[in-house]
Amino acid sequence: MEIFLDTLKWSLIIGVLTLGLSLLRPAFEKRYSVQWRYWTWLLLAIPALLAPVQWEKLLPVLPAVNAPLVIDVPEMEIQVVQGDRLSVSLQDAYTGLPEGVSPEDQRTWQLSEEVPKVWLCGCGVSALYILAGGGLYRCKARRRGQPPAERTANIYEAVRRDMGLKKTPPLYVSRAVSSPMLVGLLRPCLLLPGEKWNEEELRLILRHELTHYRRHDLWYKAALLAARTLHWFNPLLHLLVKEASVDLELTCDDAVVSGMGQEARRAYSKTLLSAVRREKGPALSTHFYGGKEVMRERFRNILGQRGQKRGTLVLALTLAAALACGCAFGFRQTRQMDGALNEERVGVASTIWSEC
Repeated sequence: MEIFLDTLKWSLIIGVLTLGLSLLRPAFEKRYSVQWRYWTWLLLAIPALLAPVQWEKLLPVLPAVNAPLVIDVPEMEIQVVQGDRLSVSLQDAYTGLPEGVSPEDQRTWQLSEEVPKVWLCGCGVSALYILAGGGLYRCKARRRGQPPAERTANIYEAVRRDMGLKKTPPLYVSRAVSSPMLVGLLRPCLLLPGEKWNEEELRLILRHELTHYRRHDLWYKAALLAARTLHWFNPLLHLLVKEASVDLELTCDDAVVSGMGQEARRAYSKTLLSAVRREKGPALSTHFYGGKEVMRERFRNILGQRGQKRGTLVLALTLAAALACGCAFGFRQTRQMDGALNEERVGVASTIWSEC
């Protein structure tokens, strides 16, 4: 239960920061480049991933530091009493049997034992959905795929040389996909739905996907999805992955059009419009549509003004806020809350609040 409470604490912290950054997104995008958000989401995912690790037990040489504010979580249990009428109640643990009820008529589940089981089952189902879904999608696409035509293979080789890549993932043309995408974490491959684009459009599409490959964006998404898997119960971690996926595409667009003139940027925008489809791809891939509003944001980012601030200070403040909140409070499970002790803790918390 301690591991789950630590996970819950960081889930709340990261979730609140994610919500704040999402609400402030319109104000930030006018002043700062998207690059700082790209790294912010990844750095917020790291404490979310490390939340279950109890460092004080792994590194016993470190001195124990207690949080100023400790929130006590009393042990609770679900009691199901079957008599003349079925009765289900939630109450403090170790309170004993209700009056007139025999042990044969009662079943009890300790929440401190059942909640971690439900959490771990949810993590397993979420991980299985991502891994199995991505693997099956990749196998289906490869099975229905074929090597590209000579023209496409020559363009692919030219783009590789132009980008200075020593090796590239294998390229397939597959009817199973609706948009160009990079799939596969350990053995990635690049999939095209067809070869109908002209030479310049095909160059831009391949450059976009190879930019994802060069930046190891599939590993970036894997870290975010792993954090979401651990915190599957928190909708704000799902929001973090969604926001990060948008910024992943925006930064990739920035890398592709870097150094291009306005006409070339317009051509790239038109190519994106013709290449990206609404159909849903696997979670662990570079396919991302996001809706009309996201596509408009990508076009504004491609065609907009350059010279925005880097946002390093905002990134540092966000991480400092996460660490400060992580050190400021914690959860602790207790059997019963003594009345006098509870009043004392409330008084200490009030004093800390008044001093702040």
